[in-house]
Amino acid sequence: CALFPEHFSVIGNVKTFMHLHDAIFENKNTHPVEMHYNIFNKLNNLLGPIDKRNTQEFVERMILPWQIQEELFGDFGVTKQDEDKYPKIWKISHGKKQDFSDEVHDWLLENNYVAINYSPGHDQYKKFESIKANHYFYLVRKAQIILLGQLENEPPKEIEGMPGRHCRKFKPFTSLNLISEEARTPIRVIGYKKGDPIDSKTIICSNELRKKKFMPSGQSTVHEVDNANLEDFEKSILDPVFKLSLENLITSSFDEIPYDTAPSKGNKMHSLNQILYGPPGTGKTYNTVNKAIEIANPSFKIKVTVEDTTRKQIKEEFDRLMNEGQIVFTTFHQSMCYEDFIEGIKPLRPLTDDSFVKYDVQPGIFKQICDKAKSNFENAKIDNKNKISFESVFDKLKEDCESDPEIKFKLRTEGNDFTLIGFTSTSIQFKKGNGSTNHTLSINTLKQLYYGLRDFNSGLGIYYLSILDKLRLYGLNAPVEVQEKAFVLIIDEINRGNVSQIFGELITLIEDDKRLGCPEALEVTLPYSKESFGVPENLYIIGTMNTADRSVEALDAALRRRFSFEEMPPDSETISKEGELKGTEGKLGEISLPDLLDTINGRLEKLLDKDHQIGHSYFISVKDLDGLKLAFQNKIIPLLQEYFFGDYGKIGLVLGKGFFVGQEELIKYKFAEFEYAEASDFSDRIIYKIKTFEIGEKSHDDFIKAINLLLNKKTNVEK
Repeated sequence: CALFPEHFSVIGNVKTFMHLHDAIFENKNTHPVEMHYNIFNKLNNLLGPIDKRNTQEFVERMILPWQIQEELFGDFGVTKQDEDKYPKIWKISHGKKQDFSDEVHDWLLENNYVAINYSPGHDQYKKFESIKANHYFYLVRKAQIILLGQLENEPPKEIEGMPGRHCRKFKPFTSLNLISEEARTPIRVIGYKKGDPIDSKTIICSNELRKKKFMPSGQSTVHEVDNANLEDFEKSILDPVFKLSLENLITSSFDEIPYDTAPSKGNKMHSLNQILYGPPGTGKTYNTVNKAIEIANPSFKIKVTVEDTTRKQIKEEFDRLMNEGQIVFTTFHQSMCYEDFIEGIKPLRPLTDDSFVKYDVQPGIFKQICDKAKSNFENAKIDNKNKISFESVFDKLKEDCESDPEIKFKLRTEGNDFTLIGFTSTSIQFKKGNGSTNHTLSINTLKQLYYGLRDFNSGLGIYYLSILDKLRLYGLNAPVEVQEKAFVLIIDEINRGNVSQIFGELITLIEDDKRLGCPEALEVTLPYSKESFGVPENLYIIGTMNTADRSVEALDAALRRRFSFEEMPPDSETISKEGELKGTEGKLGEISLPDLLDTINGRLEKLLDKDHQIGHSYFISVKDLDGLKLAFQNKIIPLLQEYFFGDYGKIGLVLGKGFFVGQEELIKYKFAEFEYAEASDFSDRIIYKIKTFEIGEKSHDDFIKAINLLLNKKTNVEK
């Protein structure tokens, strides 16, 4: 016990020692193997799982000759015969964003691949290769658990266009996207509150457990959960996250559940309301494009194998979805108001024969996309197999009227035909047979009549009936079944507007459980149109927020409670992997742009805070020294002047003296001769002036020297 305390620590437990003593005494004359079996069999029902495991190891090492140990027993006293009964479970990590971009990660999952960045011969590759088809694995990325599955029985292989990455096919059994809220254990999820969207979360555990490699935050790419940690794995991951037990994995057979990103109810990968926040230049607006496409068209596959055309394809798809009205982009500003965003009374475009200005209630940006999403949501639910959607036939009506403004709509009374002369977002303007033009029909009323949701009334009802006859003719020509779609509203710089004033009473309606179609759905009556209004559950809101403009804590409390927040910090790896200098890993000669960004941001965080850093986009398009000069002179230095309110002393601590004009050059500015008692105080005052580096110079020595001083590196001359 003194020589090998790690194997005999169980002796310290007095209760266990007494049970062990009695068992050994009873079996002292039996064969070692029989003695081992009898002792453990006696202790099996007396000890807890930890003591049982330690005791079995102790007995094995004390009683059995080492040859028998090797032949009959595996780790921790588990018999070779029973070893296969324990499920083999592996953790595979897709690492951080710099290891696998969001596009690559999504493409791998959609095609049922997992991958590692290691070459044959590396220890991690050997582990990856050794995973058998009957083993289980759980996939981790950014310290979050993605899914549980089994690999197919084939060796790792490289996929064209992804050199250095070795992939294996897998069968997904379950993913966090498909687990209902009721099946989760909320108390084990960081930041979880009732009603929150079911996203991948980091599991709460003790500091000791968090350090283990099988945990999502553990530093390992491929790691087997050994038998000693199976119990901890079951309690911390398998049960709370997947609602499974080790016994389930041993005895049950799972039906394959496909990895699905469709925006169906109860299966939302994305939060309905989310805000991307971070310092300027970190790609917040850039990433809203990707997120919006993932939501609006999850079937769109980004061709990660053709890196040069990937962004072009994404932008083309984004523009297509915007043109179809499935994605809307807007920017909040100080002048944005409720009437612009929800609805308000606005002047109408005057017709040629109008002599005065007319006003009407016009829907704003938010109400327009809500109406489209709601219409799609309702059309997908209503049994209208013999009809085209109202929006489709109404668009056809407008096209026909624009191409032929003299189309006549007949009434029962001869000679009272009328003509449609204009359309607004809420009404149809028409001219009666007698020539009068001050008449309108409600588009919303026409829509309800089209679907049979209201009855005809006298008066204007005869005009609606004539238009409906035309719409029905369109509908009979090409009946289609409407598919439910997801709609996305992107609000750039969401914190620059007065959110309470812009959203008004509708701030409550955007909550997940208050959406139309949910049990707790709410609707309000709008103040101008007097229409009943609610927010459909197939509308997603993505906002961006510049933390340097206003900190997260300063946001309206009502807004913070209804949005989930995703931080977008500066990422120097993006410069070396996606920037103009990715071929040289972000290096411009001897200057490393990633190191330059990290150095500046480290100093800014010390002098200010992490909200006032600079993003990687300032350097991502730099491809030569002139480009780097422009980045400093036109972007970085003006931003630092704003950060520090013109305090050039602190700017100098960030950039170094190489970016400033020497004091000897400023001595020439002397005061004129004049008797003034305090003149000496001003004469000794230090003046700072930013140095200007000319673009297109033949020699860049001064600029390179300034960069080296910033990085605290010696120049070749100094060396």
